[in-house]
Amino acid sequence: MSNLTDLLEKASVILTPTAHAYEKMFAVKPIASFTTGNLITNGGYDADTDWTKGTGCSISGGVASFDGTQGAPLGTLEQSLTTEVNQHYEISFEIVSFTQGNPASVKVGFDGGSGSGVFSDGVGAVGVYKEFLQSNGNDTFKITVNSGGKNPAFIGSIDNVSVRKISKADFDLYTTSASTRVGPTGLIETVAARIPRVDYLGGTGHILVEAPTTNTTTYSNDFTQGDIFGGSGDPGVDAGVLTSQQAISPDGTNNAWLLKDNNSGGSGQPNLRFFSVSVTSNDFNTVSIFAKKALTNNFIVLTSAGFDSSANGDSWFNISNGTLGTIDSDHTAKIEDYGNGWYRCQITFKTTTDTVGAVRIRLAVTDGSVSVTKDGTNGLYLFGLQCEAAFGGNKYATSYIPTSGSTVTRNGETFICNSLSDLINSSEGVLYIEAAVHALDTTSRSISLNDNSTSNQISLEFDETTNRLKASIGSGGSSVELQYDASDLTQFNKIAVKYKASDFALWFNGSEVATSEETPSMPTGMFQVVGREGAFSSSSSIFRGKIKCLAVYKEALTDAQLTALTT
Repeated sequence: MSNLTDLLEKASVILTPTAHAYEKMFAVKPIASFTTGNLITNGGYDADTDWTKGTGCSISGGVASFDGTQGAPLGTLEQSLTTEVNQHYEISFEIVSFTQGNPASVKVGFDGGSGSGVFSDGVGAVGVYKEFLQSNGNDTFKITVNSGGKNPAFIGSIDNVSVRKISKADFDLYTTSASTRVGPTGLIETVAARIPRVDYLGGTGHILVEAPTTNTTTYSNDFTQGDIFGGSGDPGVDAGVLTSQQAISPDGTNNAWLLKDNNSGGSGQPNLRFFSVSVTSNDFNTVSIFAKKALTNNFIVLTSAGFDSSANGDSWFNISNGTLGTIDSDHTAKIEDYGNGWYRCQITFKTTTDTVGAVRIRLAVTDGSVSVTKDGTNGLYLFGLQCEAAFGGNKYATSYIPTSGSTVTRNGETFICNSLSDLINSSEGVLYIEAAVHALDTTSRSISLNDNSTSNQISLEFDETTNRLKASIGSGGSSVELQYDASDLTQFNKIAVKYKASDFALWFNGSEVATSEETPSMPTGMFQVVGREGAFSSSSSIFRGKIKCLAVYKEALTDAQLTALTT
């Protein structure tokens, strides 16, 4: 049996939920390092040579200077060099003097002509700067500065320019919207836009990758508002009493609500009702709320009513032990433990017509019953109502989206690393992932190695068929596919795809579960890992789930090694 540490050392790329920054999740391996020396000749401006100077630029005294007379729209200083497509480069330079300009006066990049270049955002102060750019294979390095056409024109000097190829496997991983996660303390917390999310729901950190969605509940945690779910609304309490600020919620503040029976005697169905829930035919709709036991009753009931017969029903959730009770045949349901006695309860239903209905949250003492004795002893805490239509096929509650007066949309995550030509072997290797999908919905979810197309790729697909896992190898438009019906892909599993001309196999939790009797044609030119099938611009099979580890190997591991890796 191979040692797991040794196996991880063999990997060319390892991604885990560790260090991250703006738009980036940093790979554990490789450690970013330079693979070339300085590609620039005379980057210290020791002589007036090797550079093509635009108007207003001169080289003298060990610096390149701009005097402000450069012609519109930009002044330039450039040098021809050879860069590689899809590779990252570190560009370092120093502004040694700054007489006039603006905060984006100086930009650096690679110019391919006809608008095909890639450039930095620009800087404008004395200092040493490092920019990291991915080349499109452009062969001209260019420094541009503001001219008189972009007042004020830059006047200043530049020195110590270098361009070096850098080997790294940092992933673009972010959503352009503010979002939430469960933090390491177990509380729901806000994450700024474009910051990767490491989520700790369940106790262990994992990378969170979600679909775009909208919380159409306009007041997610104010259960007295009339426009809840975006309609004219008529929320209210039947046979119950609703009180705010009664407990510490899953976000760590005293903003949970208490719903209890009204102590009026007899029996009844204490509930919180929300009307004007607008749904579209054949769309799945998910309603979720956080609940915690407050008094004697153990159950919360989520009711959909007033839609059509395909969507109406009652489902019970046991909030004393976190288990599902009776679930209506027109619902799918889930309960998740958020700690400190809080559970997130959710139902998903689909209508056959465009209609407007209602959702009710009821107290219950026993499974299958909605009648309680109104003696003041029945109650539960509530927090964070969310209603989502199934955008992109998702049939589940996504991470909490707070609202306070209007609907709020969270955009989907970008998940890609596309500078790996030196770290992926198209002839043989292994793609490994420890991951879970959010739900088994109507859309397939893929992780693939590819050349930004489906023509050449190794793909691992969580299929829309319940718990079916697929692995495929594609070359020139033809492909060979493996299948395995797993027990539960919504739980974390360790999965590996081994690919080689004579050895294509799928491994799952310590066992080889599928092999090919065909000899597949091997892909060529693979340079990226992407959370979807094929091209990054494609909308096909976008991965939505949770990742603990992703690794790429440049060799086809042995059976013993794959057993150890996936156990």
